[in-house]
Amino acid sequence: MPWNYILVSVSKEDLRHNQVFIDNEIFFKYNLKYPFFLKYKSIVALDDDISQLKLIKAVLIKLGLAPYCISRVGSLDIALKREPALILLDLYMSDVKIDQVCRDLKSNYEYFEIPIIFISASQKREDIVGVLDSGANDYIKKPFIIEELIARIGVQFRIQYMYDEIKRFISSQENLSKKLLDLLEETQVQKEKIQEMNLLLKEKSIRDALTQVYNRGYLFEMLGLEIARTKRYGEDLAMIMFDIDHFKEVNDNHGHQAGDAILVSVAQIIQRRIRSTDMLGRYGG
Repeated sequence: MPWNYILVSVSKEDLRHNQVFIDNEIFFKYNLKYPFFLKYKSIVALDDDISQLKLIKAVLIKLGLAPYCISRVGSLDIALKREPALILLDLYMSDVKIDQVCRDLKSNYEYFEIPIIFISASQKREDIVGVLDSGANDYIKKPFIIEELIARIGVQFRIQYMYDEIKRFISSQENLSKKLLDLLEETQVQKEKIQEMNLLLKEKSIRDALTQVYNRGYLFEMLGLEIARTKRYGEDLAMIMFDIDHFKEVNDNHGHQAGDAILVSVAQIIQRRIRSTDMLGRYGG
C-alpha cells in the first residue's frame, strides 16, 4: 500500500493531544537514510492551519527533530531565535504575503543560509515559480505525502551538510595558509638572523681581537690582491709599517694590560687619520 499524507486516520482528539500514530518503519528507514537528522535538529514550521501544523509537528518529532510550530507570522521573530536548521512555510496566510517574508529572510545576512520549503495546496505554475523566485529552496504541494516531506527535508539537510563541510574545508585551508605564511615569515626571520650571524662571524674572523683592525691573515690576503691589481693596471701601491720602539719595556715595567691599552689607542689614532680607501691591519700580536 503506498504511503499517503496521512497513513493512519487522525482524529481531532488525536491532534488535540499531539498524538499521530504513524508507521515507525518509515521513520527508522529515513533516520538511516538521512543521518543529517541527528545533526540538524531545529525546524520552524509556520502554517495557520492548526491541524496541518500538528501533523507536521508529529512527523518531525517522530524523526527525532525539534520542531517549533507557529500559526502567526508575528511569532516568527521569536522562532528564529531558536536558530533553526530549516523553515517550513505555508504559502497562503490570512494576514500577510508569505513570499515577501521569504524575501526578507533571504536578504538578511543572519538568516539567508537557512533553507526554506514552501507547503501549499496551490497548483498554479506562477505560484510555484513565484516562491522559488522569492528565494525558497523547495516547494511541496498539499496534501503532502509524508515520505516526500521527509525526503525533501533530508535533501536540504544533505545540501546544508555539504555546504558546512565546504566552509570547514575552506576555513581549514585558510588556517593552513596562515600557518604556512607564519612559518615562511618565521623562516625568513631566521634566515636573516643567520645571515647577520654569518656576517658577524666573517667580520670577527678578519679582525684583530684586541685592536679591532684587520688581522694579519686578512691583511696578507688583501695585500696579495692589491699587488696583483697594481701589476695588471700599472698603478702605484704604497704600504706603511708602524713599529712602537721599546714596547717590550712597557709590558715588562707596566704590565700587559697597559701595553694592550697603548696598542688599542695607537690603532684608534691611526684609524682616524687614514682615508676610507686605506686599510689598517695589525701585523704583530
